[in-house]
Amino acid sequence: MSLAVSRIFMRVAQAVVFATLAALIAVPTQPASAADFVIKVAIFPTDEIHHEWGRSFEERLEKATNGRIDVQLFPGHQLGGIAEMVDGVQVGTIEISMLPPGFFKGVDPRYQVTDVPGLFDDIAHISRALSCDEFRIPFMSMAEDKGMIGLSIFDYGPTAYASVKPIRKLADFKGSKMRVLATDVERAIIKEFGGTGIPMGMGNVIPALQRGQIDSVRSTIVVLAALKIYDAAKYITLVEDTHIPDMAMMSKKFYDKLPADLQKAVIDTGRELERYMEDVVIRYDRRAGNIWESKGGEVIRLSTAERDEFMRRTAPIGDKVMGGDPKLAPMYNKLKACAERTRLTEHERNKGSGL
Repeated sequence: MSLAVSRIFMRVAQAVVFATLAALIAVPTQPASAADFVIKVAIFPTDEIHHEWGRSFEERLEKATNGRIDVQLFPGHQLGGIAEMVDGVQVGTIEISMLPPGFFKGVDPRYQVTDVPGLFDDIAHISRALSCDEFRIPFMSMAEDKGMIGLSIFDYGPTAYASVKPIRKLADFKGSKMRVLATDVERAIIKEFGGTGIPMGMGNVIPALQRGQIDSVRSTIVVLAALKIYDAAKYITLVEDTHIPDMAMMSKKFYDKLPADLQKAVIDTGRELERYMEDVVIRYDRRAGNIWESKGGEVIRLSTAERDEFMRRTAPIGDKVMGGDPKLAPMYNKLKACAERTRLTEHERNKGSGL
């Protein structure tokens, strides 16, 4: 080999070495703690109970898995509206969606059995009933064959009615056009008092109020305050006839990709948060009333006689709608039995025990 050719090979070799070193310097190395899996959590409003669950789930699960799972929160419909949140979990494009069970009615109609008036006495009571294994285990797993698995279920708070005109007595419900969840029970409740229940996503509520398409909204005061419904409907009546649960639903497609130890961590973390959320809900419920009044709204309560009449007239609705449907009755009866079994005696209530 001539001296000229040797020099050419040496220059080429040096160029390859320098290029390799430059590439190693330019490309950052993957950190040792990088997550093996990412969970995107779709959250409806921002800075309320869903968001609080998400923050706690993120902290606890990442710690429990030593960073092998990275939890990312997407509040305020960043991953789409309610329909997209339901579909995303089912097909696997969203790992977790936070919604009341009633919104999954299209996947399985049994998800609406929790929307029954008069079934629970207070936040502590529904927390005990929902954690009852007789109900919880089949309820959380009943849509696995349709691509979803339940992680957490807890009370979102008691029902309230925001309205353009004040609702101070039962007669004021007559003629109302009220936004409700898409469940048969909610529409039956409004119909009982002469109004019309109109299923609608929360993202459309304020424009619908402004256009006169609806004149009132049934939900919890926490959701209504978080969405600033008081800007379009300044009155809110706290009837507390029904407790609306919330649910963290996971994609079964994603869950099946996890190794057994991470599956256990996800399930265990979801269940551990249920009891924690009981105190969170009480705190947010009280805060929401203060926010409503601070924004110039009025918080109303029915008289004892009017509320008793409301409860008397709505009490049969659950048995009629749920108990009378052979597809819904078995799951509804499980929840009803758990509610009865976990109800405090009068003596326990007088002692002030809510736990």
